[in-house]
Amino acid sequence: MLKRLPSAHHQFAHFFPDENIRPLAYAVSLNLANQSICIDLSKDLEPLLKDWEQKEKPNLEDLRSYAAAYGSYIGKGLEDLKPFIYDNGNFYIRRYFSYESGVIDHTKRIAAVDKNLLRERFSSLNNSDFLKEMVLKRDKDVTIDWQVIAAITAYVQSFTVITGGPGTGKTTTVARILALLIKENPDCRVKLAAFTGKAGKRMEESLREATAKLEVSEEIRVKLTSFSALTLHRLLGYKKDSHFFRHNNENPIAADVVIVDEASMIDVPLFAKLLQAIGDNTRLILLGDQNQLTSVEAGSVFGDLCNSVDALNKFSGSFKDLINQSSSEQILEQSEVNTTPSELQDHVVELRKSWRVKDNVFISRLSKAVLLGKKGEVTVREIYESDPIKEKIIIDENYDPAVLESFAADFRKFIVEANKEGEQHTIKALEELNKLRILSPVREGKEGIYNLNRMVEGFLEKQGLIKVDSKDYENRPVMITRNNYELNVFNGDVGIIKYLRGTPHVYIVNNKGELKHHPTSYISDMETAFASTVHKSQGSEFEKVMVVLPKKFKERIMTRELLYTGITRAKKQLTLQATREVVLESMGNTIKRASGITNRMNQR
Repeated sequence: MLKRLPSAHHQFAHFFPDENIRPLAYAVSLNLANQSICIDLSKDLEPLLKDWEQKEKPNLEDLRSYAAAYGSYIGKGLEDLKPFIYDNGNFYIRRYFSYESGVIDHTKRIAAVDKNLLRERFSSLNNSDFLKEMVLKRDKDVTIDWQVIAAITAYVQSFTVITGGPGTGKTTTVARILALLIKENPDCRVKLAAFTGKAGKRMEESLREATAKLEVSEEIRVKLTSFSALTLHRLLGYKKDSHFFRHNNENPIAADVVIVDEASMIDVPLFAKLLQAIGDNTRLILLGDQNQLTSVEAGSVFGDLCNSVDALNKFSGSFKDLINQSSSEQILEQSEVNTTPSELQDHVVELRKSWRVKDNVFISRLSKAVLLGKKGEVTVREIYESDPIKEKIIIDENYDPAVLESFAADFRKFIVEANKEGEQHTIKALEELNKLRILSPVREGKEGIYNLNRMVEGFLEKQGLIKVDSKDYENRPVMITRNNYELNVFNGDVGIIKYLRGTPHVYIVNNKGELKHHPTSYISDMETAFASTVHKSQGSEFEKVMVVLPKKFKERIMTRELLYTGITRAKKQLTLQATREVVLESMGNTIKRASGITNRMNQR
């Protein structure tokens, strides 16, 4: 009988001769693999230690006492050159404590604005005709137009976090912020970035759409539509085969304002490096949705920053007064004053009104119910039992193949366009392809994306629309899964395989709207894209989405955040293939990642 090899976490623990440190080393290594940057020793560690090799599980109190006593392997802070750090009840691998400390220290550095400079910026706003126009034309259907508050905050502060769900106007707010800054300084150096190339393209498109609705001069309009969004790695100065970037605290990014979209996708090491590269005279604006899926790697920094304030959209009394003084009207009430001061209380704004509700009320109702968890169960049950025609949605608890085939029939439109000669038809084909997507949280199994892609291929082949005669079959839709800076194609980019002089090429529209193509032999990292994972869909939106959940609940994977992310990718129509039991279980299962950012941010 073959002997089972010890896991990497066991091997890591046994690197240390001291038996007392080993269970802690094992647990923190395992938790890091679970995307947490530390272990909270005030919590029950039994789930983490259930596979620990010793017959007798370590006494939890003994572990806590051992950590609190410090010793040969455990330091109190970065000044102690030891492999582990124990701080405020959290136990870290030193490197991740360093990343977390970098996030906190650099956030505080960037956010620190001299009071005189703050008043000077507010004074500039008082004389801004554009701001006055913005306030006058604010949304009168709500008590407070948080887009206006977010624009003012981002103008006067050097560090701003703007969180909000799809359709709440994050990019519209960015357009207003940039219009204010460009009006003040036409030579304002602006850098836009997103975690993936696909999210960057979407950012550019949204900014163009938002700019078209603004009443600004032609000069400002041209400037606003000229910006290109970089991937975060490009912004920081990617260096091949290196964990380091060209831009850092010694060589900061040359910009007056840096705006990063889909910030919830950024893990703690990359977040620390981003903040480190922001100069003292640069504004940083982070956009995201704290309710979406967090980063694939360790950390949930964007959510931690949002949670570091006692309550969203609550400000200090002095900041509230300055905002009201900058406007001809009182736009913030006393009820928006925070009674529990926090480091970022005047830096975080949540956009609350969705402008997408009119497209499909159901998607809005369902997504809000999902976020409520237990309190939203009644709404979910009502939706499952309602008339699907009335709700303009399809819910299939029986996993009927005909439902998948009905959805897949719409892929016909992109194939018909792709079969026509000429670049304009290939571009149109990609537009049609990106109007719909099948999403699943898993890759393997009947409800995984590999099988879903095969089922769609089989259906379309029966219809005579495609011929799956090789891996690189004509009109195969593909998604790039790894950045390729030499070819300028990025993780998340979607393309179509077409043949050019007998050789298969991937055709992709770049961020300038130009059609580019490369032989498939140059791009090995790609996969069929009729269906993709929910994680890969972040930063995208589609007119029609089909979300397929596994029939059996998977605790590690199926969370409230994943369900919310999948549902809110749909703008107009949603097909949900899932039992109500699995949906309800997922709603009650939230992502919990251990971190010290929220508490440490407010330490004086």
